[in-house]
Amino acid sequence: MSYLKHLFDNDHKQRNDIDMMRADLESMPDVWNTIQRMNTRLGRLELLCETLMEVIVVKNLASEAEISVLMQQIDLEDGVEDGAHHAEVRGAAPRCRQCDKFINPARSNCVYCDAPIKGAAIKRRPPPKLVHCVGCAQSVPESSTYFTANGLRCESCFAAMQ
Repeated sequence: MSYLKHLFDNDHKQRNDIDMMRADLESMPDVWNTIQRMNTRLGRLELLCETLMEVIVVKNLASEAEISVLMQQIDLEDGVEDGAHHAEVRGAAPRCRQCDKFINPARSNCVYCDAPIKGAAIKRRPPPKLVHCVGCAQSVPESSTYFTANGLRCESCFAAMQ
């Protein structure tokens, strides 16, 4: 039964450490207020993301699977599949030699085309991907289109919808 005493002692010590850290933070009102504001903003952002996901899926703009794939693609833009987006290194991320998508060099195969990655990673900017506007049927760079419920529209067609 002596092991229980040590178990409770450890629990008591951890709680005491937490209380001391909280007291230290509360004694620094600027830091404490910043943490509280960030926590509030984080909660709002989580709510916003969940709301947007629900709207996108309910209105059949995209499925959860499509959103998941797109999230993985955006995650890989920095060359690291870590569940976070680091836009500052976006252009330097390695790409697959086969399909030119962003890859995780730690993987053995590309998650898009299944091509072997070993020695296949290149760091270059591809030419802009051209897509067809559903409004005017012109080929336009994908980066200058807007996703609508009826498909991709170029800047001119999208502006005319507004």
